[in-house]
Amino acid sequence: AVTAASPPGEEEEEGEEDDDAIELRRQRLLEVRRRRREEEQRQEELARADGGDGDDDDDDPAEDVDEEGSGSSEYETDSEEETETGGVRVMLKPVFIAGTERETIKEREQQELEEEKMKSQRAERMQERQVESRQMLVEIVRENELGGQERSLEFTDMPDDEDETDELEQFDAWKLRELRRLKREGDERKQAEREAAELERRRNLTDDQRRREDEEFNKKRIGYGAEKEKWKFLQKYYHKGAYFQDEDETGNAKIGPVMAQDFGAATGKDNIGDKAAMPKVMQVKNFGMRSQVKWTHLTAEDTTTKDALWAADGQLRGKYQGRMAGVKAANDFVRPSAKRRKPAGL
Repeated sequence: AVTAASPPGEEEEEGEEDDDAIELRRQRLLEVRRRRREEEQRQEELARADGGDGDDDDDDPAEDVDEEGSGSSEYETDSEEETETGGVRVMLKPVFIAGTERETIKEREQQELEEEKMKSQRAERMQERQVESRQMLVEIVRENELGGQERSLEFTDMPDDEDETDELEQFDAWKLRELRRLKREGDERKQAEREAAELERRRNLTDDQRRREDEEFNKKRIGYGAEKEKWKFLQKYYHKGAYFQDEDETGNAKIGPVMAQDFGAATGKDNIGDKAAMPKVMQVKNFGMRSQVKWTHLTAEDTTTKDALWAADGQLRGKYQGRMAGVKAANDFVRPSAKRRKPAGL
């Protein structure tokens, strides 16, 4: 089988990458060996110190340095000889690096420490803001209640919101609230019973009796019998609203006579003059303004007439309806016969 050869440039790049990887592994191996020798030398020094050889301890560091230098030079010469001769390079065994010596773990630990520090700083800032906001609230309350008079208002003067208070006093307050609630619910039940009894009584009355009671009740209303003002031509309509329409026992509004006024009375421009006496061109809404419209009211724009051409021409209407689906030949009846008719086209 014929295989495609890779370009020479790619082979050179792959060779360079392999050389870099091998060199990196060799350096790591040398570093591990150096640390191992240092550990052995440290153990020897401890053993000599225990044996009492003080003079030898003074000379050991220099010797160790010399040995370390010679060892490193030997490794360096070996690597240089390999590169110069161009022989086959031996792949070094991967070296395990402890987790405590890995840079990625150290960076992650440093990042976690920084995040914890940022969280603690953020919590401190939040506490400071809470203290500042409470102090501002105290100042605002002091200005509003004292009218600008300066008086020291501390948090001790604020209402007590702690649960550990006098239980007897709290029990008496709860008993008072409970009695008020029971009284309120009893009043509501009695009111519902009175309304049900009144409704049953009204149902048993005749129409005349009910009409007389309604008339007597309406006489108690404010403005009873007063004639409302007639609406003007093109007068604007304003709704009185749907809120605050509750009535008391007399039928009047609970908020007072303000809701008893005539909401259909003319106001604003409608209260000035009468548009019915103006020329026809001025009998429009917002005359002379940008929002002027030509439409007046429905009675003037009604187009529902009975003299349309469609209603007058019955023949045309019948012809059109005769072509409509569902209406075509709806009233044509054929007399039945004994003979069976043949289908058309046979």
